Amino acid sequence: MQANVISITSNNPEPAHKPQFIERYFTSVELAKRFNCSVRTLDRWQKREENPMPQPTFRPSGVHNLWADQAIYEWEEKMAACAQK
Repeated sequence: MQANVISITSNNPEPAHKPQFIERYFTSVELAKRFNCSVRTLDRWQKREENPMPQPTFRPSGVHNLWADQAIYEWEEKMAACAQK
């Protein structure tokens, strides 16, 4: 499953030589589908003492939280490493 592409822009002009990066995000619903769990389980995973799930990058009011895809991929790698021990 690919993360949604959300472009974040500002009113400050960027120099022409500076590379533009597009950050990708997962919504709560997408992560629940990805891990075959409920959105509430995602909340519980964030509160675990051992290898907690990363906190959302954005918590917009009235919509699902957004997680940076890279933070989720890194957390998945940690989970896989813990499972192999």
